[in-house]
Amino acid sequence: NLNKMKKITLLLNIFIVYSNIVFSQILSGEIRQRGEYRNGYKTLPDSNSTFASFVSQRSRLGAAFKLKNIEMKITFQDVRTWGSQKLKTTEASTGVYEAWTMIPITDSIYIKLGRQEIIYNNQRILSNNNWNQNGQVHDAAMLKYQYKGLKINLCLAFNADKENLYGNDYSASFENDKLSGNYKSLNFISAEKEIKNKVKISIISIAEGFQKENTTNTNYIRVTSGGNISYKPNNYITGEMHCYWQGGKTRQGTNINALYINPNLYLYLHNNKININPGSEIFSGNDTRKNNNTYKVFSTLYGTGHSFNGHIDYFTDIPKNTKNAGLIDIYVKNSIKISDKSAIAIDYHYFQLQNIYVHKETNGSATIFNKSYLGSEIDLNYNINIFKELSLLLGYSTFIPEEPLNYLIGGTINKISHWGFIMLTFKPTFNISK
Repeated sequence: NLNKMKKITLLLNIFIVYSNIVFSQILSGEIRQRGEYRNGYKTLPDSNSTFASFVSQRSRLGAAFKLKNIEMKITFQDVRTWGSQKLKTTEASTGVYEAWTMIPITDSIYIKLGRQEIIYNNQRILSNNNWNQNGQVHDAAMLKYQYKGLKINLCLAFNADKENLYGNDYSASFENDKLSGNYKSLNFISAEKEIKNKVKISIISIAEGFQKENTTNTNYIRVTSGGNISYKPNNYITGEMHCYWQGGKTRQGTNINALYINPNLYLYLHNNKININPGSEIFSGNDTRKNNNTYKVFSTLYGTGHSFNGHIDYFTDIPKNTKNAGLIDIYVKNSIKISDKSAIAIDYHYFQLQNIYVHKETNGSATIFNKSYLGSEIDLNYNINIFKELSLLLGYSTFIPEEPLNYLIGGTINKISHWGFIMLTFKPTFNISK
């Protein structure tokens, strides 16, 4: 309610004023407004579809403190769509986005506890999902080691939906429940090392625990292991290979054996004013003609999808969006620096199924699609840094679909999809240390 919101604001103000006496302190803020035009975003349009338009907003206020090498950060966040709340209301929607403390154990070892972003490598499997206005954070404990270019992170997380008296039931994470999709536990260890400024190696092994549907004490573990290697022989070219394997069991208890491969090449031309990035992503899938005893569909866990498989977001959930048939994305991403403050990006994606998809009609007939072409997408972005703290981003995406994409995500292939946006971001930072 309004009184609760006033109390939170008052406590934050008192904390900031008092902490200025004893802490090194940095305040940060963000207000990000994004207007969107949607006529085919996330799902194909059909003959009855009409375009949607709206403005969403993210507002954040963060305070970071440091005292004798102990660091702490608290970030408040409010996310809303313009017009989604009554003009006169007593309901507050502000919540805590981040709240963590990082404590040094030695000069090289730290422990970070609390609500925090977890980002690994290129954010393909662990990300803060920054495009989403809400972002993504985890309640976790992180042990961080860093010495002479070697970085090792150990993460431990365990979820519960309330303070139980007995047992550890997490049924709220079952499908369509209030915490649908949440893990019960998350553990990983990662290591990163740069070798002679040319070769960089990262490896990770992740174990997630999920409570079996319709049980209270049976848990299954999904394991994801792999990493990447990058090689930069000079200032003009970089080669990368990302590869992960998944094993363990699904929430239903089916054995998993899935694979992800992502080769990348980066070319830097004309004093780095032109960047060209050809590459491909391969997500293994099932042959849906068969009753598979092994689940071969790769999941990208808690990574971002918007930055990878097209901005129109048809493939942010590979198992769901391909009906378990897997995906191949062949792309070329290009960015051109127009001036010191502006750049344009042009991306092309070619999508096809990795395995065989069977579409079954209500009358019992079936159509088999063998690694079929799904369509092509073109993404255009124009970014302007008005000044250091203020930026403007404009974007447009279009998708030319082919059957069976309509069976996978809905809509019809008779229409071309369109999506556009304009986003203004203001992110000031203030160092107000005493």
